[in-house]
Amino acid sequence: MKKRFVTIALVALLFFAGGAIAKDVSLGKAPSSTAKRAFFEQAYKLYTVKCTTCHDGVADPDKPGKTRDEWHIVIKLMHDLGLDITEAEAETLVDFFFTIRKGMEKEAG
Repeated sequence: MKKRFVTIALVALLFFAGGAIAKDVSLGKAPSSTAKRAFFEQAYKLYTVKCTTCHDGVADPDKPGKTRDEWHIVIKLMHDLGLDITEAEAETLVDFFFTIRKGMEKEAG
């Protein structure tokens, strides 16, 4: 059940990001939202490959958010436990996790 909630939440996030892209293009704005959508698609794929083999999800509404530093610590711990991840992939996941929990962090990250 928890995994379904996380998947629905991420799909909704991608849907709204897509809506923002269409709105920006129709208003003649630079398609900066396209880069955001590409980031979320890439990060979500990385998340499904690197994280969901062991974890149901990271978006638990009952837990407080984490700062970027805390996400770095979590990913380093996972690396120390055997997660095969590059520095660039780790940075992508930190940005992804922090962004999907934006507004829930304890302090600015």
